[in-house]
Amino acid sequence: MNTVRARIWQFEIVPGAGGDPGVHAKKLGSMDLPVHLSRLVHINALACDFRREVDYRVRLHEARLLTSYLAAPSGLALQVDYPSLLATSLHVRRFISECAGLGVMTAGSEELFSWKPGRSTLHSFDVLPPGPLQTKYGTFGVRPDLLFHLPNGPVAGEARGRHRAAKTLFPMNADSNQKKRLLELAAWSADLNAHPYFMSWVWIGAIGVGVDIFIPKAEWWGGDAVQLGLIQKEQEQDWWIDSPRRERGRAPDDGMESGVPGLLLRRPRTNVAAVSDRTDERVEQILDTLYQTAPSPVGSFAGVPVRGAWAPADDLGAARHEVLIGVLDEYPSEERRAGRYPEGIELAGARADVHLEGRLLTVVREIGGTRPSWAQLEEGLLEV
Repeated sequence: MNTVRARIWQFEIVPGAGGDPGVHAKKLGSMDLPVHLSRLVHINALACDFRREVDYRVRLHEARLLTSYLAAPSGLALQVDYPSLLATSLHVRRFISECAGLGVMTAGSEELFSWKPGRSTLHSFDVLPPGPLQTKYGTFGVRPDLLFHLPNGPVAGEARGRHRAAKTLFPMNADSNQKKRLLELAAWSADLNAHPYFMSWVWIGAIGVGVDIFIPKAEWWGGDAVQLGLIQKEQEQDWWIDSPRRERGRAPDDGMESGVPGLLLRRPRTNVAAVSDRTDERVEQILDTLYQTAPSPVGSFAGVPVRGAWAPADDLGAARHEVLIGVLDEYPSEERRAGRYPEGIELAGARADVHLEGRLLTVVREIGGTRPSWAQLEEGLLEV
């Protein structure tokens, strides 16, 4: 397990100078956000567009590329091979930043909103199943990235990532790109009857990896919805993006009407409980295709055949890690489902970060020593 420094912001849309809406964000504090490399690989392996080809080899190649740039010894802050990142073409740099953003956002939802991974608790807006979800959210237009199913209803998450050339982990001020996306998400939320959402904005640079997490000021984030006790209070900081000139320096009044009608005033009435319990046929199709295109059987987990391959993260030189994406032929039986999220497995002084969710098993292992056996993986991941 690694960590990423996170700043937590609460924002609202306010009337801006000249009549255009602006954004006011107030920092609630910071925290060291736990981030598992295996979970990061896992989330990106499932980020397939069902309208295009799905190929295991491509997913494994992307995992190798990602962990070649982005890795760190277990227990330390997540780091990036910054000289290599700086020399990389823009489109590859964006790929690394956005993949990291997707994984860090998922970690934030677990830590801040107590989201629990499971078979029907997460949907990608690019892989919505036919039926109520696709009808409700559509398949085109401005949309977030992931839909997290929480006990109180669904929450949408938007993941953005950017390279940062400055010699500080975080910028002092927000930029126009953040404002633009926050306004787009607010309009998306208003169109869906004030649908809950949040945005994470990852920064990758010479100092390491950091993330700004933006939570709207709305009644559906009240009470116990956010685990505020995990956030370390710091010196207050406000960001104004195109704020009213005459009100700069002070927060708008509570209950100020939003630049997007009804954003702060309506409680969502979304009910997808019936959808959460059904099998996501699109995800099943993707997992079936990943299993069929995986090279060969690599082992057996909880009595279920696993196909996949180990691959060294050596695209930039000597490998520091190797990666396994294992696809199970079927779901383990109910009595053998994953029951806890491990800190990792240590063998011969080398750590292995492991994660099992549904039919996908991911492992990121430090080079050195021996690979964990399938019996050791079962012991670390399955309920006794």
